Amino acid sequence: MPLQVSYMGTKRALASRVSAVIAKAPPGPLLDLFSGICSIASTVAQTRNVWCNDVQHFASTVADSFFTSPILPCNYDQAAELALPPYSLNFDVLTDRFSQALQEEAIALSSLDLSLLQSLEFTTPNISRCSKLKRERELLSENTSTFPYRLFTITFSSGYLGLKQCIQLDSLRYAFDFLLTTSQLDKNQHKWMSLALCQAMSKVSTTTGHFAQFMRVKPNTKKRFISQRRRCVWTEWLKAMHDMSPIGTSSWRSKNRVFCQDANSLLLNLLDASDHPAVIYADPPYTADQYSRYYHLYETLLLYDYPTAEGVGRYRSDRFCSPFSLKTQVQQAMTSLISCSATLGSTLVLSYPERAVLPNSKEFISSLLTYHFGRDWSIQTIDHYHSSLGASKGREKYNATEMIFSAGQRS
Repeated sequence: MPLQVSYMGTKRALASRVSAVIAKAPPGPLLDLFSGICSIASTVAQTRNVWCNDVQHFASTVADSFFTSPILPCNYDQAAELALPPYSLNFDVLTDRFSQALQEEAIALSSLDLSLLQSLEFTTPNISRCSKLKRERELLSENTSTFPYRLFTITFSSGYLGLKQCIQLDSLRYAFDFLLTTSQLDKNQHKWMSLALCQAMSKVSTTTGHFAQFMRVKPNTKKRFISQRRRCVWTEWLKAMHDMSPIGTSSWRSKNRVFCQDANSLLLNLLDASDHPAVIYADPPYTADQYSRYYHLYETLLLYDYPTAEGVGRYRSDRFCSPFSLKTQVQQAMTSLISCSATLGSTLVLSYPERAVLPNSKEFISSLLTYHFGRDWSIQTIDHYHSSLGASKGREKYNATEMIFSAGQRS
């Protein structure tokens, strides 16, 4: 994966098998319709050009930087030298404002006392328990560049992250925007730094493996909780900057494309375009879980828009709801995907499990492919382990049969 973050639904384990199927398609661009963290696009990189699409702003930004960026990111030393002055400015202001809460957090982490650690969730000020901060968030949403930056500090502290860690995140994001507005960075470098900050956040967070819920401190989680809360966002960000590098040559990247749209809307739009992808790879959601809530902190860190927050997880109220995860809409969504792919004249490679929200998935998809592609399609089945999205329903992983359909022309 280009970015080293936890990402549910990735096809990294199946990437080599899927890329072997894609290799049999006619030459030309690959459209990775649900690109996610770009496991498939990375595997086929430079064998053909890639068009990446994802409705999530975070995922499309990953694809944009790694697959289309014309420049290399700043190196470790340059990033630190540029970011430190504005970072320190924002950090010092927030540290002064939340000095008492920071002191309480430091005492709890150093004491190793379970009750003190547990109390942080309910005493650290944030919008989930402070009406004053909630009103402050509403005002900030109207002018998101207000100094000091404090979105994460007042929203997510003592949930997915510690208070000091949130201050570090906000201060780094302020530094990037300051450097951009003062022309010390261009938009590409700004994106590289922001993605490195997403990776840093993933490394320091106290979660169950995703951002749908945060990990509460208990006797059996105390050691990991303390270890994670002591990690420094600045240090992890610089480590991540060291890892940042675009994929392929600049010439190859210049011919790639990135979209940020609903998958079926994009296919409909492409029907009116002058050029079409030679092959479409589709890996639609297959459970009733709406994936957007598993990545909402990444989305918010990049958009930095002080969104309305809902529930214990403080989810974005505007998060995307996929029709592929709704029993009442999945059949129509799958029908539209296959129909548009055939109309585009593209070879379709489709990954989907036998056990999914789509009932009788093997029979339903097979009938659609026969109707739209005739008999020019095939299927492979692979024993595979699917994530249960943090074991929210029991086991962390379960055995499944993954189907890889291929329909249309072959080279």
